[in-house]
Amino acid sequence: MAIDLYGIDASPPVRTVMLLMTALNLTPNFKMVDILAGDQLKPEFTQLSPQHTVPTIVDNGFTLTEGNSHLIVN
Repeated sequence: MAIDLYGIDASPPVRTVMLLMTALNLTPNFKMVDILAGDQLKPEFTQLSPQHTVPTIVDNGFTLTEGNSHLIVN
């Protein structure tokens, strides 16, 4: 099962995660979160990332999200 990476490709933190995944030979299933359209506020995303932040990674039910200088693990 592929790792889901939620974000917007213009985000430096998202690009950093993408570079790391490339270095580790991982191919994420990239899921666009259009910040300008308000996708980060939709219920299906806020369940994954309560603080509405990207990047958010979901790997086989394990969720890892950035939370403004600390990590939130669900």
